[in-house]
Amino acid sequence: MKNRQKSTKILLLIFKAFLISLFCVNMLSAKEEPKRGSLDWYLKGPQKTWSAADYKDYYRWSDRQQMLAKKAQADDQLLRRQNAVINGNKITTEIWNYGSISRPGNTVTDIVWEGLGYGYEFGPFIIADVEVPKGSHRDVKAKTDENGNVVTNANGDTIWVATIISDGLISSGAEISPDGRDFWTWQPLAYSDRNVPYGDPNSTRIPTSNDIDRDGDGKPDSWPDGWYNPDIKQYVWPGALRQGASNADLESFFVVDDRTNAEFEYYPFQSDSTRRGLGIQIENRYYQWSNPMAEDIIFLIYKVTNVSDYDLEGVTFGMYGDPHIGGPSDWADDLAWFDRSINMVYAWDEDGKSVNNASITPGYFGYKFLESPGNPYDGIDNDNDGMIDESMDDGIDNDHDWNPEKDDVGIDGVPNTGDEGENDGLPTAGDPFDIRKPGEPHFEWTDLDESDQIGLTSFAGPPFGGQNAIRNDEYMYSNYLQVGNFDTTNIDQAGDNIFLYGSGTFLLKAGESRRFSIALIVGQDFEDLTLNAETAQQIYEINYQFAKPPEKPSVTAVPGDRKVTLYWDKKAEGSYDPISEEEDFEGYVIYRSTDPNFLDQQVITDANGSRFLFEPLKNKNGAPVRFDLVNEYIGLSEIPFPSRGVFYNLGNNTGLQHSFVDENNVRNGQTYYYAVVSYDRGSDSLGVPPSECSKTITVNPETNEIIFDVNTVSVVPRVASAGYEDGKLQDAGTSNGLVHESGTATGTIKIDIIDPQKFEEDNSFLLTFQENPTSYTVEDKKPVEAIVLARTEQYVNLPHKNINTGNFTLTSAVSGQTYTLDTDYELL
Repeated sequence: MKNRQKSTKILLLIFKAFLISLFCVNMLSAKEEPKRGSLDWYLKGPQKTWSAADYKDYYRWSDRQQMLAKKAQADDQLLRRQNAVINGNKITTEIWNYGSISRPGNTVTDIVWEGLGYGYEFGPFIIADVEVPKGSHRDVKAKTDENGNVVTNANGDTIWVATIISDGLISSGAEISPDGRDFWTWQPLAYSDRNVPYGDPNSTRIPTSNDIDRDGDGKPDSWPDGWYNPDIKQYVWPGALRQGASNADLESFFVVDDRTNAEFEYYPFQSDSTRRGLGIQIENRYYQWSNPMAEDIIFLIYKVTNVSDYDLEGVTFGMYGDPHIGGPSDWADDLAWFDRSINMVYAWDEDGKSVNNASITPGYFGYKFLESPGNPYDGIDNDNDGMIDESMDDGIDNDHDWNPEKDDVGIDGVPNTGDEGENDGLPTAGDPFDIRKPGEPHFEWTDLDESDQIGLTSFAGPPFGGQNAIRNDEYMYSNYLQVGNFDTTNIDQAGDNIFLYGSGTFLLKAGESRRFSIALIVGQDFEDLTLNAETAQQIYEINYQFAKPPEKPSVTAVPGDRKVTLYWDKKAEGSYDPISEEEDFEGYVIYRSTDPNFLDQQVITDANGSRFLFEPLKNKNGAPVRFDLVNEYIGLSEIPFPSRGVFYNLGNNTGLQHSFVDENNVRNGQTYYYAVVSYDRGSDSLGVPPSECSKTITVNPETNEIIFDVNTVSVVPRVASAGYEDGKLQDAGTSNGLVHESGTATGTIKIDIIDPQKFEEDNSFLLTFQENPTSYTVEDKKPVEAIVLARTEQYVNLPHKNINTGNFTLTSAVSGQTYTLDTDYELL
């Protein structure tokens, strides 16, 4: 009874709530002239009044970014520039919604892995040949056929073409308009041409799958309003494989196009001369898993769509970037190479030393093509998979793996919602222009096998700077990016070299899409990098349906004198694994560290000598703090981690607990980081090893704010302040503070108070037991209030769970009106 009673204390204070709906009131303020030197003044004030200092301030990079956000307001389809720090595993970096991975000059999230930086800025580019007027640009050339003959039009006039590169880099040689006011780069979109929302215009953050609702409006803060699904009655993540689900522990999403790339006199839209570039739109998704097999990888998935009115020829897709192995100052001794057999490019530090931190040995850093743009028109089996010219939009299940028994779930990818195509006996493709309709599993865009891969077709590592800037379209293409060009001259010489690699060429017809997937990989050495590359390929080949760990428990920490008390909920214990198709939760393990990344606890190495698994916290008797189910799964798992020679420890049948007091060498005044991690038992029949949920603590590089996931906490143990007394049960006429109000009672109850700080004055609790099955509830009788934003015809998540509906009241903060349950509102 003791352990069970402890677990119920987690539920105190959350059983009864009053809810006040808060309606927004528009406040009008007097208009004022913009203050000299402000962003509005730069945008609205006449340039003739600018001083030399004004121009200097204007050209600062940070001001440019903010000004772009202001100017985007003139085109409401453009979204403000947003960022996010992603650290769903051992790699931490800052991403921006114009395509940049790692903001230039930011040393905090500079593609950081195990304490060192590996990249200055990386971003995708796309190349195509387009017809332009003769003499409209210095790089215009006559179009030639495959034999080198000049191509003419029906009138016999020479057709002139230009090679255009669209990219998103804002450093490393960015393309900027001659007046310096515009970046000719990718621009983030708020919504599609069909009004499908991509991001929240009021948020400064890129949408991430693990975001939460902080402002009480019922949706995660970075998600747009249009992601509400009335069938499911909640806001849902626009998963690539099915709505409402992310493929990874952490996923980010944004969409860009190249409408502001006005360098060439080319107009991709017949009816809109203001939109320039190539008419390309790119859907960006980044995946991270915390599983030790994938903890050194970020998956970068780009869905490229030609939304213009014209077919695009000679298309190449690739990435430009500037590695610096060992940190921002350690760029002078980098080496690079490529491996065409596994479609990977990589870099390492020549002397194996970091000038930023001499105590850490730099690892290897690379990119691997997992899925390259396919060519469904050449009659060649480009990827040697036995199928010719497969396509993700030909209406055919090319590899015949769509299963009507499991996959006939409709266009939203979710069963039992009654949507289009559900239970009709036919595979339903997704809507390529609506991220909320991914389609049924194993068909078209949800089946990665339905693509004829081209693979890595070029790689170069020229010195940084000079002509080697992405803005020099024709120079970069002619010297480095043509098919078959693999530079071996520069990359075997240590120095400050860039990465420039691509896959092409292919035809991208108007309205067509291609997907391009790569893995950003880090490893301790070349062998570790290669093992991680193999893992990335395996994860890709199973449709990113990687082992799904249990849900994360919600954890609370209570500081004490040379001790810390942790307690958590049971949410993880009913988790369902779509791979094994069963509830496979096995237990909890606790990690403690003085480092928010827990890296000092990753001391268990694999058979290759690479740091692989984390050491659990030990109790004061030296035993690992692990609580697992009492069942047939005990000791080391029967399934090792592939290619690693390591087995996960499933526990010793200790039984589950939902609280723990850490008294093992706990020092007052020291900041400790704890993670309570749920894990599963894996699947012996499928050969899947056990997996843990992630333990994420994010450090915001701009504010140094530390953001905790629900299963991570920080705590500083300390002696209680003078005069402080813990809350406790008052004597109510019995020795244990209980009053028996009704019913037959024959047992003995002992109460352990886990978190005495949760007791408030005049608290009283109602403890009720039920039979068949035996269970109990604890209700806090003291009312609590919550303020949320009410939304018509939408369900809003309440901050308190397990509400006693009999004592629930909904009142308007504006009118004071009290609403009636089941007449004015519903509770689920």
